[in-house]
Amino acid sequence: MLDTYSSVSNIIFAYQGQSMMFELMAEMRDPSTFGKGLAAANGIYTSVYVSVSVVCFYLAGRNVEPFLLDSVPSGPLRIIAALLLGFHILIAYVLCGQPLHIVLHEWVSPATAHDTTWVGQLKHTAITFTVLVLAFLVSNLIPFFEDLQGIIGSFCAAPIIFFFP
Repeated sequence: MLDTYSSVSNIIFAYQGQSMMFELMAEMRDPSTFGKGLAAANGIYTSVYVSVSVVCFYLAGRNVEPFLLDSVPSGPLRIIAALLLGFHILIAYVLCGQPLHIVLHEWVSPATAHDTTWVGQLKHTAITFTVLVLAFLVSNLIPFFEDLQGIIGSFCAAPIIFFFP
């Protein structure tokens, strides 16, 4: 039961970007083109997830490690994969944190919150970086943070994504 629940939770986690769709549409210059972007994005990341899953299962069968990089042998390929994963995490952080960072920016400096000058952008970058550092500290100071995150994500991610757009 728990293995099945964990697998379903991982699938939901993989597609949790759906929760950002309305925010992204609100930020677009022309929201009427959102459908095209949504179809393209869903097509791309579904094909990537399926391709990676098929290749990994083909190469390693049921011996694929839960953390995929642990299944990649040491060497240049693992380094490239780790760098790409790091890049992916940074992009996901910026996108998922954007609504929070905007609210914090409006709270700290309302005059520059939506300003496109270098001063507004510098303040926004400082706020984003500060939240990143605080999140890093919290996640590394709590020894059971990975388990806590898994429990919270498993019980809260799906209802938040599917019922609170």
